[in-house]
Amino acid sequence: ATKYEALKLQFDEACQTQTVQEFIKTVTAKNVRSYVTYFFLARAYDFVGQPDKAYEHYILAMQLISPKDTNAGDIVHEAYLL
Repeated sequence: ATKYEALKLQFDEACQTQTVQEFIKTVTAKNVRSYVTYFFLARAYDFVGQPDKAYEHYILAMQLISPKDTNAGDIVHEAYLL
């Protein structure tokens, strides 16, 4: 699985089990600075009702993303739905 698919799976599971705060802690603790990480942190902050932090992380994701990335289209689309 790609990093995107792996994190999406973890995020979806966290949403279903109401453990999104733990997801945020885990992902933040790994301290991986990638557009995929920032994107899922943004979605997580959005989910827990912290739109300012979500927005901040969407911006970071947009700054790092490359059009060559296979998930770029999905991520940009999702970010602009906000």
